[in-house]
This record gives sequence, C-alpha cells and structure tokens, in this order.
Amino acid sequence: MTTAALTLNEQALSLQTDLKTALEAFFEQLPELSSITAQSAVLVTQAKALSVRKNDPDDTNYINAADSCKALKAVNDQFDALITPYVEKAHKLHKTLTGIRTSYMQPADQERTRLNGERSAWYSEQERIRREAAQREAEEARQREEARLLEEARQLEAQGDKQAADEVFEEAVNVVAPVIVLPSTVPQIQGTSFRSVWKWELKDKSKLKPEFIIADEKGIGATVRAMHNTAEMICGTGAIRVWEDKIPIDK
Repeated sequence: MTTAALTLNEQALSLQTDLKTALEAFFEQLPELSSITAQSAVLVTQAKALSVRKNDPDDTNYINAADSCKALKAVNDQFDALITPYVEKAHKLHKTLTGIRTSYMQPADQERTRLNGERSAWYSEQERIRREAAQREAEEARQREEARLLEEARQLEAQGDKQAADEVFEEAVNVVAPVIVLPSTVPQIQGTSFRSVWKWELKDKSKLKPEFIIADEKGIGATVRAMHNTAEMICGTGAIRVWEDKIPIDK
C-alpha cells in the first residue's frame, strides 16, 4: 500500500472516529443554535407540566396545550431550518461516495452474480443426475428382489406348498425399493459451500387458505381516505371498520 493510500486510510479512520464529536462541537459554536436550544429546554419543561384530561371541567388545559404545541413546533422549525442545509449537503456527499463505491465494485459484482448463477445451475444439475441414478439403482434392486421372490414362490408352488407360495407371492407384490444414497459428485472446494434457498410462485390465488391472503393495506387506506365511511361497503361489508380521528394541526 502506498504512502498516499495509507494517509487517506488514516484520514478516513480519523473522520469516522471523530465525526460525531466534531459536528457536535461545530454546532455548539453557532450562537443561534445555543439560543434555540435554550428556548426548547424551557418549552419542554413547561410542556411536561401540562396535561389534558378528557374529563377536564373547563377548556383551560386544552387551550394551554394548544399554545404549548404551537411553541414547540415553532422552536423545532428553527432547529430544522438551521440544521437541514447541513443534512442535505451530507446526504449529497453520501450519495457521491456510494456512487463511487458502486462504480468500483459493480464490474466484479456483476461477474460474481453471473458465475454464481451458473455454478448454482451446474450444482443443481449434478444433484438431479445423482438422484436419478440413485432412483434407478433402487428400482433395479426392487426388481431383483421381486424376481427372486417370484421365483421362490414358483418353486414352492411346484413343490405343492400352495400356502407358502401365496405368502411369498404376496411379499413379492409388495416389495419396496431400498433407500439408496449415492455420494455427491460435486467437488468440495475449500471456503465454498451451498445454502438452500426455498422459493415459490403463485399458481392459483383462489386456492390459498384465508390466512395466507394478505390485505392490500395501501389500497384500503387510499379508499378510506377518499370514501370515508363508504369504504366499509366498498372493501367488503364487515371486513373493515372505519372511524375518524381528529388530529391537531398547529401553525
């Protein structure tokens, strides 16, 4: 690694370590931020002393809470106006850096994706061949055992032992193929392994059990906002409940 690269790396590590501290120190030096912070602390303390109970006999607490919310929003608007320009610049820097990172990494990532797809397909094909070979061997073993039993039954019948012949014949008819597992032909490569990823595709939505049918919450929400109570009928009578909340908006 070159001296320039080492210097850049050291700078990056230093920036990562000290960025939060440096930013806090920078903002603490802004006189307007100190003033807004002091206002906010006072307003938060005042707000904590307020409470609006639904069974209050008069509207004093309700009005005081409204005034407090407006003041709290106003002070946060000042924070936002002061800090957001720095946030936007940092966001642009973040996008620039991630773009540079992508430009360096993308060619290698694309080739890894292609090769991994081809390796996965080759692995799956080798496993298919192995399974089919095992099935063939199992079936051949079953047929051999069936033939052996049938021959034994024939001999027993020829000897006049009809009952024993019938029993052996029944065994031959119901003979089961043995379980045969062949070793994998895929080479073992140090540092490389495969993990199973189970996937699915929808064939017939009408056959899904109800618990697997997910409500279109985004679509329902849009319908409720547009149609209000009528949405209960539009989305399906009895399927949803619609109600109205009043949310204070302070300006």
